[in-house]
Amino acid sequence: MKLLIFVLIIASSTVHAQSKKEKLEISTSAVCGMCEDTIEEHFMFEKGVRYADLKLKENVLYIEYNPKKTNPATLRKALTSIGYDADKLPADEGAYKNLALCCKKGSKCEH
Repeated sequence: MKLLIFVLIIASSTVHAQSKKEKLEISTSAVCGMCEDTIEEHFMFEKGVRYADLKLKENVLYIEYNPKKTNPATLRKALTSIGYDADKLPADEGAYKNLALCCKKGSKCEH
């Protein structure tokens, strides 16, 4: 009986430790629906990310992530690597050049 209780305690603490999550908000240069699709799709496959939602009207990417698998610096770098600014980090120049015209800063295009 004591062994069963011990196993249950260990199992519940493991589940609790795995459920730890943190939230991050990143200001970005995204301008249209195509940007939104690109960014959210990219972050679906980013290690440790559980949720990513870009709010275009706010120009903010909301991310929920596992801090044991990633960190804010890595997530900001991931955003810059696909051509978008991330807070004060500028977009990777090569990735920015490859963005669709409507996804570039100052674009008035609405996708």
